[in-house]
Amino acid sequence: MKLIAWSICLLTVLAVRLSQGQVFETRAYITVTGPEILLTDLVANPTEIPAAWKTRTVGTAPASGASLTYALRTLAANLEPYKDMSAVSLKGPLLVTVLRDGATAPPLPLTKAIETYANEHAPWTGKEIAVYCEPLKTPFNVPSGAVVRVLSCTLVRGNDGYQFEVVADTPERRVAQASVVAQIALLSKVWVSKHDKTRGELLSEDDLELALPPQGRAGRYIDAAENIVGLELNRAVRSGQCLESNFLIQPLCARQGETVSVAIGDDNLRIVMRAKALASGRKNERILCLNETSGRRLFVRLSGTREATAE
Repeated sequence: MKLIAWSICLLTVLAVRLSQGQVFETRAYITVTGPEILLTDLVANPTEIPAAWKTRTVGTAPASGASLTYALRTLAANLEPYKDMSAVSLKGPLLVTVLRDGATAPPLPLTKAIETYANEHAPWTGKEIAVYCEPLKTPFNVPSGAVVRVLSCTLVRGNDGYQFEVVADTPERRVAQASVVAQIALLSKVWVSKHDKTRGELLSEDDLELALPPQGRAGRYIDAAENIVGLELNRAVRSGQCLESNFLIQPLCARQGETVSVAIGDDNLRIVMRAKALASGRKNERILCLNETSGRRLFVRLSGTREATAE
């Protein structure tokens, strides 16, 4: 069984791509003192950030003494209005916990103890899971040589929120005890390429298989629940490679100058006409076409290979 701890040393990585360009590594836990979360707080190495960008706001901080957890994707979206950052990507943990004025991040030994407990108890035994501990209200200090273990576990919220009673013992005495709320989520399978594929190829059912994500990479790859058959690769992939959402684009449905079948009307009265594409476009994109018989121009929504519906 492979267990993945979403903790202060979280290994799970998500690349939130605003566009191709500079990449900033982010952290799982950040501490702020003011009412806003700044880019300089979020990035693991603030010296990499241009001076003009450091004070840009990526989110609202929690109340004093409290914490909030954000999806990295949410924080990245708050940078989109800055046009000079259109070539920036944020790469880091799926979730970012923001601590303010005294909130304490759980130490790694505490998270590891919960992993060990889950490994030995139902309903998690033999399953791929991710463990994410919420910030502590008081510090849990683990001296060198202490053994951290879980005394009990109680369901406290929904289907994935549990309260763990955790202690740290040395051979002489008990040195720490804490009540920790943690989320334990089952990991789902992701799509994997069965063959070497080149850029521009469309994915078929025969090109795909399912697998659990590599250890430390939960959330980075495309979940098996998503239908990606028929999408186009915008880069080459290897056999056995897990697929990421930024590898795929909608297929090209029409090129400029090609004839497109355009459906007009509804299910009760549906007419199909032929029109010339005045621009190239991909599935679900809107392009302008010309009815060469009438000379009329119309916008259509591409729905398949040289197929569209009138708008």
